Amino acid sequence: MPVPWASPRNLSGRPANSPVKILERGHVARDIMSIILATFERRASVRGTSRRRSRHAGSENAAYRNGRKIRKGEVLAYGRHLLDYSAKMMSATLAEIPEGVYRAEDFLDDDGITDQPQRIAVTIRIHRRKAEVDFTGSAPQCAGSVNAVAAITQSAVFYVFRCLLDDQVPATSG
Repeated sequence: MPVPWASPRNLSGRPANSPVKILERGHVARDIMSIILATFERRASVRGTSRRRSRHAGSENAAYRNGRKIRKGEVLAYGRHLLDYSAKMMSATLAEIPEGVYRAEDFLDDDGITDQPQRIAVTIRIHRRKAEVDFTGSAPQCAGSVNAVAAITQSAVFYVFRCLLDDQVPATSG
């Protein structure tokens, strides 16, 4: 999704607040997943009682539910199922939209610093149960605080498409 304005960078050089992919081409990104699981383990052990702490200390990449140990593979399988299900529901919803190119534009009155209107332009291409969203033609980065980094823009697009789905469909990247 091309976004014409710049986004701030963090110390690693990646865009600040940039999303990370847990799945890449259908395979789990093990390095990212290990960071996520380790983070949850640490938080749970810090917040939990000493009994819970000892449980987490002796188990790597494990979680507990009702006293039953849930293994990493089980969590990943459930996650994959949710992603597949929501992808199938989104695909079915997009199939109901006639294929084609849809365009819209609107303007912010100003950026809070200057009196210049700020154009927001979007082109949405629906093709083969997929949507491509392009903001080319929108105003460039401006002096005021109305700039949206990629994560904010992607979140807004996600929300718009999420609103097309039934409430029962889980909100995932599927």
